[in-house]
Amino acid sequence: MQLVGATRGFITKPFLFRAMGYGLVGSVISGGLLTGLVAYAGKIIPELKLIINPAEILIVLALLTSVGIFVSVWSTWRAMRHYLSLSLDELY
Repeated sequence: MQLVGATRGFITKPFLFRAMGYGLVGSVISGGLLTGLVAYAGKIIPELKLIINPAEILIVLALLTSVGIFVSVWSTWRAMRHYLSLSLDELY
């Protein structure tokens, strides 16, 4: 795409949006597993319900989502920056 004159922003934008989606999907899956594990542990060990706070679980899920999206977008951005800065001879 660089050979036809596309800018870096035009090239990287779809990859960054896809990375954002992947980070969101990964955090939803891991958040669901974590919530299920906490609920299962609460059934097996009833005393855990005394120390498990739903507000804290929501905070953990929000942090999990934001970190998942950030890491995915950041790593994609770094890879795109690296490969777009290479010359055509260095790529092949």
